[in-house]
Amino acid sequence: MIKKCFHNLGRIMNRTVVVAGGLALTLIFFIILPLMQRIGAPEPSWSVRTIETAPYQPPPPDIVVEERSGDVTQDVKALLESPPPEFQPSDQLLDPGPMDMALDDLGFGTYEEGRMLVDLDGLEGLDSGGSLEVEPRLFAVADLDEKPRVLRQDEPDVTSDDLKRRMPGRVQVIFVVDEQGRVREAGVQQSTDSIFERPALEAVARWRFEPGKIKGKPVACRVSIWIGFSR
Repeated sequence: MIKKCFHNLGRIMNRTVVVAGGLALTLIFFIILPLMQRIGAPEPSWSVRTIETAPYQPPPPDIVVEERSGDVTQDVKALLESPPPEFQPSDQLLDPGPMDMALDDLGFGTYEEGRMLVDLDGLEGLDSGGSLEVEPRLFAVADLDEKPRVLRQDEPDVTSDDLKRRMPGRVQVIFVVDEQGRVREAGVQQSTDSIFERPALEAVARWRFEPGKIKGKPVACRVSIWIGFSR
């Protein structure tokens, strides 16, 4: 019987050793091995940083629009309903008038055989036909109370045989008759032949007029005329 007890005790011990071994292996696989892997593993490449944030700013209070008083509204209404100031016209206002004409239309005549046929009343036709080129402080002949009147009209030099051979021809001359009746700012607008330009300008530069007038006061005006040369 004692032998049988020892035999049973040995079997119990064997089972205990097997169970204890199993538990030990379980601990090794699930606890010790993971710890060893973590110890041997490299450090992670990421890191945790602390970021400072700006303090919260509350939104600004709502803007309150104050209503205008009734008096201001009445003042604005009265200003809008008030009539605008009357415009006072100036005597210096210009209205382009007809000025571009040929000399024969003005009564100046043309140059025949080197001579110019002159009519001292020729400027009476300055306000008909053509066009006007005006500048500040210059008036249209049509607006004048008294039109310019020719006082002196020298003939151009047409003694050149070359000039005579090229006749007929025409030159459009633009000039200003100033307050003293003198010719200034004379220039050629166009011509049929440049050979006629110099004689025309030299002659016009010597012309003299009684200036045009507005309310008895002499004023300046600009005219554009054609000067004709013919045999």
